[in-house]
Amino acid sequence: MISIPTQQILLIEDNADYRWELACCLETSLSNCQIVTLSENEQALAWLSYAPVQPDLILWSVDMMLKDNFQQIIAIQNNDVCKYVPIVALADYCNEEWILRCYRMGVKAYVVKPHSKGECLALERIIESFQPITT
Repeated sequence: MISIPTQQILLIEDNADYRWELACCLETSLSNCQIVTLSENEQALAWLSYAPVQPDLILWSVDMMLKDNFQQIIAIQNNDVCKYVPIVALADYCNEEWILRCYRMGVKAYVVKPHSKGECLALERIIESFQPITT
């Protein structure tokens, strides 16, 4: 029997090794979940503009948000097709200024990037809280 993913997550991370590691961890542990990975901010905006189905959640590296001063997030919020997709910021460490800026920009959660199974479980719980309600 083929299982159709019920949740699609867009992971935007420029570190190829970490992107692969996190995507594999999440796909293995989250049932019925598909992870789409991209490495560039511009790729993400283009993908969101033309994807046949919008993701249910975006996991986005804070370092990448800072590269363009959050302009991609502003562009997403101004796009009628994807402006309601929740964004979770993934950061290398806690930084109060970044946390406040992310929340002011409309990011729904700020999470330190998981590097262990236990930390990955915490991220999974956050992701599960954004799962769409199905009837």
